[in-house]
Amino acid sequence: MINTKTLLIVGAGASHPYGYPTGIKLKGELCDPKNLTDLKSLVLDDELTEFCRAFKGSQKYSIDAFLAQRGKDQVLKTNNLKKETTFNGSITYEKLGKLAIASQLTKCEKLNNLLVVKDDHWMEYLWNRMTANEIPKSKFVDNQLKIISFNYDRALEQYFQTVIENHFGVSNEEAITLRKSIEIIHVYGYLQDLEERPYGEPPIDISKVANCIKVIPETRNADDQEFEKARQMIDWATRICFIGFGFDPLNLTRLGVNGLPMSKFFGANLDGKRIGNSQYGFSRYGKTETDINNVKRLLIGNYETPTGVIGESFSTKGLSKLKTMKYLEHIDLFGDARRILF
Repeated sequence: MINTKTLLIVGAGASHPYGYPTGIKLKGELCDPKNLTDLKSLVLDDELTEFCRAFKGSQKYSIDAFLAQRGKDQVLKTNNLKKETTFNGSITYEKLGKLAIASQLTKCEKLNNLLVVKDDHWMEYLWNRMTANEIPKSKFVDNQLKIISFNYDRALEQYFQTVIENHFGVSNEEAITLRKSIEIIHVYGYLQDLEERPYGEPPIDISKVANCIKVIPETRNADDQEFEKARQMIDWATRICFIGFGFDPLNLTRLGVNGLPMSKFFGANLDGKRIGNSQYGFSRYGKTETDINNVKRLLIGNYETPTGVIGESFSTKGLSKLKTMKYLEHIDLFGDARRILF
């Protein structure tokens, strides 16, 4: 069981072992109209083509960044040589972008991908730590774990639903109750509740799925409820670990964890507490030493090493070779040792 208040903040890299694309891979998929043919009953061919062309031409790393800039614009078919508009679209980039995201990610929902994982099955490791020493069903709710997800997918929820049902031998309804004792929030929305659309079931109406997704311009307000909940989770946590996270400065500012004055505007409780004074870690597979130092600057703000931080037993190069599961094992995130983790 996890006895120490532990918060996981997960990004796209956390879902990659379970069949979901990284942000860069999703970009490539959304730049090709052939991948969005299931949307042709909702949008015109010219709209799909122009959306993909504009996103590709923007050269932004992610669909979120593109929609943050162009979301409110109408999709237009333009002759780039003559600079003449030849087709007036009736849909915004934001609406079409949400439909495209929903279209691609719902295709990734395969239960077997959550249970049979060739590499980096970190959710299995987490589950076994939560149920260590064969804790009874009645004690499962005492696990001190919360999760903030920047992903739209429901892989975590479905994984917990499946393993709870099978490990404890309970009904679907009882498993839902136990699963929801683990607080998980999606700050940018998700692909519908599991109770509304079972995992892996093709959407009857893709628009309903798209309507559950939020893009950055929709969540800029300081009083956004999901980000407010996220900041409360950060205040609650003793240990914080980022998994597969991109460390976008805006997202860190909105969480109130980057030590910048703007963080106070968003209402996080920073009185005497920064993330650098908590026990924390971040998975860093494939990151260079420069990448890692930049992340530390973002998290700690003034880049002063917090009191009590221990040195890494691995070199930066060594840690960069550890995928999520091995990294969690290495830092013993869910153990009872009291230490601050990089």
